[in-house]
Amino acid sequence: MSVCALAGPVLVACVQSAAFSLGWTHSVERVEWQEDWRVEGHSMIQTQARVKGSGAGMDPAPGAVWKDGWYVWSPEPALHLKEIRLANSGQTVSAWTLCDLPARAHCVSLGQALGEKHHRNMSNQFSDGFVLQVMPPAPTPAEKPGGALPNP
Repeated sequence: MSVCALAGPVLVACVQSAAFSLGWTHSVERVEWQEDWRVEGHSMIQTQARVKGSGAGMDPAPGAVWKDGWYVWSPEPALHLKEIRLANSGQTVSAWTLCDLPARAHCVSLGQALGEKHHRNMSNQFSDGFVLQVMPPAPTPAEKPGGALPNP
């Protein structure tokens, strides 16, 4: 399965992983926030959240611990979502970053994925900004009648 970001009808980016991280900078406090999610069936389940500080609308959850410069916690109960909507307030100071886990070998900056000018236009046109959804793997081409597909 893949987790893909859409801006309206436009497929922007995908990470091919059973787990992913979503990060951004808070628009008011200018502090980093990250969430880890795992894919289970067609749902995304939040497994951990991290924030580099506290302030307006971003206090760490009860039970959070300070570790390596972050408040870290596992949400209880865990969120189970079919989609994650990333709205754009117009005050956001950074794009959202979507990365595969555990390696973080593939990351995409969602604001830069469309280009900054196009991102602003998409955000104005589609008030929801981006939507993350679980997508099934792309189908493999079917064999031709009478034999296998030729090698490319």
